[in-house]
Amino acid sequence: MSPTYLKLPLKLPSSNMLVFIRTYRQAQRSTGPKSQEGEFRTLQLTPAKNNRSGPMKKRPKPVYKEVLPPRYLRMSTDQDWTNVWPTATTFKQSVVPLPITQGYVASDKENKGLPIEKRANSELMKIPNFFHLTPNHIRKHCAAIKQYCTPWPEELNSDEACEYYLPIQITRHDYLNSTPSIRDTRARVVKFNVIILR
Repeated sequence: MSPTYLKLPLKLPSSNMLVFIRTYRQAQRSTGPKSQEGEFRTLQLTPAKNNRSGPMKKRPKPVYKEVLPPRYLRMSTDQDWTNVWPTATTFKQSVVPLPITQGYVASDKENKGLPIEKRANSELMKIPNFFHLTPNHIRKHCAAIKQYCTPWPEELNSDEACEYYLPIQITRHDYLNSTPSIRDTRARVVKFNVIILR
């Protein structure tokens, strides 16, 4: 229903009041021929077979890429590990060719108490790893920074000589915990000693 307003000549009564008259007109129904489905037509998102302008195109079949096996299955046994794991990074199960496990299944259902394998193991991703600090890694790092270093003074051949000529001593502590967090507040304490009296 849509509101319509009648235009009437305005005659002010003696009491000086304005009067508006509003009427409603009902929407007219369609008088055309009705379809077989009733008054409303069917919504066709795709054209009907008899109304198509040409042959319907077939959808192309989806192309799935071949999933490669994990990298550790394709690695050779004599591959240089420093190229595989060059820097400190989160544990990647597809790269490490070792059967590493951490944690256990705590559910009351099957596999209770068994260690979790390395695939999709969140416990291995939480902790820091030292795959980037093998002896070969350290040799490579030392060779890379050797050009920026000076030879060790020959005079400093004993601990007493080092304490005399280098009177600064820094002491810090690292702690290993069997807890969910790798942090320890005691590791924040660092001692800085300067030897003054000789």
